[in-house]
Amino acid sequence: MASNLSFGNRQILPNVGFNLVWKWQDAFDWESPLVNARVSAYNNIDAQVSYKMPKTTIKLGGSNILNNHYIQYAGGPTLGALYYMAITFDNILTK
Repeated sequence: MASNLSFGNRQILPNVGFNLVWKWQDAFDWESPLVNARVSAYNNIDAQVSYKMPKTTIKLGGSNILNNHYIQYAGGPTLGALYYMAITFDNILTK
């Protein structure tokens, strides 16, 4: 069983928006030809803040911002945080 809870606003302040997502995955048994094991339950929080300017949007955010290490399947890699900054240019080829 899994669930996501999202809370955000595209314009909480003039030109500023945000989004928060809490994700939860229940524990389960993983069975495959390579490995059989119990995968522990985990939860994490994703967050993003955006600032919109004429023809440009800047986004700062992260997945699993608290850096809680977990695995999604037995024998798989341990996952941690991922942080990013994105710049989007809107309609730069138009007048």
